[in-house]
Formats: sequence, structure tokens, C-alpha cells
Amino acid sequence: MSRDYKKEYEEYHSLPEQKKNRAKRNKANRNSSTKPGQEVDHKVPLSQGGSNSPNNWRVVSKETNRKKGSKKMKTAGLNKLRVALLSGSTGDDPEELSRSRALAEAYRKELEAQGASVDWMDMRDMGDMPDTYDWDTEWYDDYRKRLTDADAMVISTPIFNYGPSGKVLQFLHRTLDKENQQYKPYSLLSGAGSQRSAMALGGLANQLDTEIKGIGIGSGVQLAGDEFNTETGEIDPGVVARANENARKLYQVASGMRSKRASMSHLRKLKEALQEKTAAPDGVERLPSGGIKYRGETFPGYNKPKQAPAGSKHKKRVLAKKGGKVKVVNFGARGYKHNYSAKAKKSYLARSAGIKGKDDKFSANYWSRRELWPKNQKADGSSKKTAAEFNADAYWTGLTREQQKAMEDAITSRASAITAEMNKELEPIQNKMHKYISPYAAEMEALNKKILEQTSPYEQQMNEIFQKHNPRLNEAILAGYADGGASEEFLNYLRNQQANAAQTAQKTASADYDFDTSGLEAIMLSAKK
Repeated sequence: MSRDYKKEYEEYHSLPEQKKNRAKRNKANRNSSTKPGQEVDHKVPLSQGGSNSPNNWRVVSKETNRKKGSKKMKTAGLNKLRVALLSGSTGDDPEELSRSRALAEAYRKELEAQGASVDWMDMRDMGDMPDTYDWDTEWYDDYRKRLTDADAMVISTPIFNYGPSGKVLQFLHRTLDKENQQYKPYSLLSGAGSQRSAMALGGLANQLDTEIKGIGIGSGVQLAGDEFNTETGEIDPGVVARANENARKLYQVASGMRSKRASMSHLRKLKEALQEKTAAPDGVERLPSGGIKYRGETFPGYNKPKQAPAGSKHKKRVLAKKGGKVKVVNFGARGYKHNYSAKAKKSYLARSAGIKGKDDKFSANYWSRRELWPKNQKADGSSKKTAAEFNADAYWTGLTREQQKAMEDAITSRASAITAEMNKELEPIQNKMHKYISPYAAEMEALNKKILEQTSPYEQQMNEIFQKHNPRLNEAILAGYADGGASEEFLNYLRNQQANAAQTAQKTASADYDFDTSGLEAIMLSAKK
């Protein structure tokens, strides 16, 4: 059976933790001396708290590293049903345990026993929520997305004055999304001091049913009065049995709906593909790669935006399709920022909502709202770049992986010989430095001045070697990109970056040198080895 790479990305590789670790691994590979066919492996895995420092690196073959990564991924919870569980108790009195939290933990245990992946959201650990009147904050955006991504949700709340916690209601008012969380199965749990609170969650259930058309599982489960020992944490077995049964029903309903959604999505994609093949508009050519050629320009597909070419006044363009008609739409003014703060996003979406075309695929407004200011994506400030930087990014991301690899291989080919020559000249000087430094390990601070006097001439020689070879390395890098077909605009951008780096290095070299013992410690450890 072939692997479903798209599903793997959605359920594993797209997780925030995996994105961060992937960025660290890429950085390690860029900064290491790996050869073709090799990769950096972390001795203590990043997922287990390992650092990304060179001390935690080891070079292994790419085949070995990928096999290890594949095994980790298989055990990481792929294809598990995702359930968001909100524990609404904020009390932390060790002498009086929380009924609602105890019930939520028992419910969570049964869900995990069924095979679900539970996203535990404990209000006790959330701290103070943002201002009551500040709806569009990144704080709420994060939790809203977590509820949206889940296949089902569970809300556990303490009962105060015959109703749910005010903080729970405030949280839900700002994280429920009637457009993206519809028909989501849910269960309600509660902890109360008396059985007379049995109807306290009727209003909340009604809100979920009307706001997001939620699918409630039974009447929920309540842990009340003497059914819970607030000192020992023991729960009445009958309540545990009801909670386990409710959790199993929630799991069954959510799993069934998830399978149905996947099947419907697959059928919809097949239908769209069939329509595209049987009713291609005039001037459209379907390419073997799956892309589309229209009026001499290649697009990744219908309604799939791509980076606008370098020199364009716009950031992106898309071959939009409605029925049997197509149109090339440019959107996003080059040089202007987008999606850089929650406040700016709120303002933009409010303004553009009143502009004609917000629901029309042939309108730039439609694509700007969808791609540059997406409602359900956190405003992360990623667009805070200068126009020149954005042009370079646009050019690079617009290349195919084969084109990027051709440039990288050309750079490696040209630079490796120069690097080897430079390292050969550096090695005897570094050995002499080690010879002088290592005897003074135990008296490092007292002998810093003496060490500096004896090693500074060698550091000067090393700097001269660097200065001699760096221009050649820069030229090799530029030539490598040129060999791979880089545009002159992109090459000029790289030349400017190299010139700026050279100026910074010259300023650093002319400044007074402040001796730092941390570098010496690293050298001495190397010398001991």
C-alpha cells in the first residue's frame, strides 16, 4: 500500500513542534561539514529535549537517518482521532480537589485507551485571559485553531450558581467558530457540590447546538456531591462507568464522521478533476506534471496561487476558475506587509469586507483575504521584510526543487575544493594554538592575558587566510547560482548581501578585541580529545 504523504503532513509534519524541529535540523545540516549523501543526526533527539548545538550532532548516511525518522513517525500518533478537552477548573487547592478536573482526567484516560490523541487544555495553566472586549488576539486565535483542528471536543466545567463557570463561557464565546467548527461532536462534563445542578448545562448545550450545529453525545456526565472524595480524589465507580461509556460513544461518532468527511473530500476532488479534464477552457493546456499552461505561463493548477515573477508589482498571481471560465488574477502589492499583527488583520478584514468581490474568485480582494490575511491563521509577522528581501524569497520559492538542487550542487562543487584548501592551511596554526592553550586549562582566568599574547599572531594569520579565500568563496557561490540558471536580479541581490557582510566583518576586525574565555574552553576540550 502506497504512503499517503498529504495525510502524513496534515497529521504529523504540520504540527507546530515538528515544524520547529525540522527548522533546527535544516539549520544543523547547513552549518555542518556533511558530504553528499550524509545528514546530521542528533545524539539526544530534539523531540526529547536535545539541543541543536554542534556537541549534540553526529554525521550519518541519509538512508540511515531517514529510516530512523520513519520509525519515529510511525509511533508518533499518525491517523489518531484528535479530541480537544477543555478542563475549566482554575482551582489549585491541594486540600480540596476539583470534581470537574478529576472527571475530565478520567474521561481523558478512556479516550486515550480507545486510541484517541487528546489535546489537553487546562484553564488552570492558561493564566489570565486577554481583555474581555479584545476578541481578535493571538491568544484566542491559537486555542480557536486547536478546537477547529480537533475531530471532537469535550468541555468540563465546575458549576457555580446553577450554571457553568464564567471563565469557561468567556473562553468559548471567543474560540468557537461557526464557519469552521460545524457539526463537531461534543460532550459536556461538570463537577457540582449538589445533584440539584443536574440541568445546569442545558443552556451551554443549546448554545453549542445553535452556534456551531454541534452534535451532543447524550446528556453529558456530572460528578456531584458525595460521588467524589475531595481529599483522596476517589470517584464513584458508577460515574466512572458512565463517563467511559460516553467517551466510547464520542469516539465512535467522531471516527465515523471523520471517515465520511475523508470519503466525501476524495469524491469531491475526483469530481473536480473530472470536470477539469472534460471541460478545459480555451487556451488551457493540462501538463503531464499536473500543472496548467495558460497563454504561455505555467500555473500549479486552477485556484492555486503562486509567487508573482520578480519585477512584478504584485506578490502573487493565480489562475482562477469559475465554471468553464478562467482568469489570471494578480493580488497583493509588492513591498507592503501582510498578516503581521492581529490588530492589522482585524482592520483589514473589516475594511475589505465592504469592498465588492470578497466572494468572487475573479477578484483580487477575494484572494488577498484568503491568502494574505487568512482568517484562521495566526498573525505571525512573517511578512515584515524589505522589498528586496521579498523579491529574493519570491524568486527562490518560485523555483522547482530540481532547480534549487541544481544550484546547491553547483555551489557545493565549486566551494568544496576551496574549503579543503583553506582548512589545510588552518590546521597547523590551530594545532599550535592548542599547544599553547591546553597547559593553562586549570588556571584559565589568571592566564588569559598570557594566552592572548601568545595566540594573537596566529589569530591574525587565520584572519588573513579567511580574507584571502572569502572573495573566492563568494564568487563560487554566485557562479553556482548562475550555473543553475539564477536571474541577474537574484545574483545582484546576493552580491549586495555579500558586500554588506564584508563591511560588517571589516568593522568587527578593526574594533578592540575583548577576550572571551568561552571560545577557549571549546578549543581546550578539542585539544584534550
